[in-house]
Amino acid sequence: MLLTPEWFNRELTSILGLTDTHKVVNLRRVPLGDGYAASTHRIELKYSENNKYNVQSIVVKSPITDSSILKTAQINGIYEREVEFYRIMSRTGFDAHIPRCYYADFDSESGDFVLVLEDLSSRIPGNHHTSRPLHEIKDVFRAYGRLHHRFFSLAELRDGIFLAKPGNGKFIRRQMQQLLDAMVVKLEPYMGEGTRHRILGQLNYFEKLYEYSKQAQHSTLTHGDAHQANVMFGKNGEKPVILDWQLARFGIGMEDIARFLLLSTEPEFRRAHTDELIAVYADELSAIGSDLTFTECQADYLPMLALQGCMSLLAVGAADFTQSEEQQRTGEKLCTRLATVIDELETEAAKLSIWT
Repeated sequence: MLLTPEWFNRELTSILGLTDTHKVVNLRRVPLGDGYAASTHRIELKYSENNKYNVQSIVVKSPITDSSILKTAQINGIYEREVEFYRIMSRTGFDAHIPRCYYADFDSESGDFVLVLEDLSSRIPGNHHTSRPLHEIKDVFRAYGRLHHRFFSLAELRDGIFLAKPGNGKFIRRQMQQLLDAMVVKLEPYMGEGTRHRILGQLNYFEKLYEYSKQAQHSTLTHGDAHQANVMFGKNGEKPVILDWQLARFGIGMEDIARFLLLSTEPEFRRAHTDELIAVYADELSAIGSDLTFTECQADYLPMLALQGCMSLLAVGAADFTQSEEQQRTGEKLCTRLATVIDELETEAAKLSIWT
């Protein structure tokens, strides 16, 4: 979709406060980079009249141009899912922890999509390399708690697009098998002898853990890709905002907590603060009316850490960490953290009845 001044004047009249004499007359596109499956641009808007109350810039997400990734993204429905998520939020009211969406459209025939979102560039972007301080992670977990509680009771989100398709666990397991050699090559420097056998040991639990996450009584809409790089951190007391809802699906809220701890904290930090951070999440749920307890959240942590470890193994196998120094650093962090989690899960597996 070509976004021109005419398009903004036609589609976003009320949002931008436009009139017959006060219109968008020009715009400037600033590339913000490509994620796994989407390209992102900031668009700076110039109006026929200056008005400090106007939206000065927006962020646009659209499909990535890589044809192989594009096809996979369309098969998995991630574009349609994110568009529908923001459409529902537009109808039911946005939360301070979700980017405001000004426009969302998905073409089912072509698979094309466009999202026009608020520009959060004044905030601090998270990354995969530098762990945020404990108090900021607590703020993120409070945000997950508030969102999970809201989504639990939001009937509009209990739609087929957010539910795992029948056989999806088996499909993902086949993908893992196809990428096994790539997983072994990338993780062997961190896991040493027996890497293949140890990876297979983790993957053998996957389908059971995946089914467990779908069937829990306290299921909610999970983000699905919880880590620091999908969070914009606030300045001066602003609340964190969680980005990129392409992988949102119904599951256990602790999936997001476990994934964030796996991907975005150093092993020593994670081990030292896991219970403290789970308590922050559980306390937030309790404060807003949930009957889910700390004990129940804690009981879900290791199974969901195992599930997210399997999903991260898949990501390691599929990713190319050689394109830039930034990607290389990301790969090193991910492999180091994942190898440590596998060590821990191998020790804990005998204690968990769900794994037997």
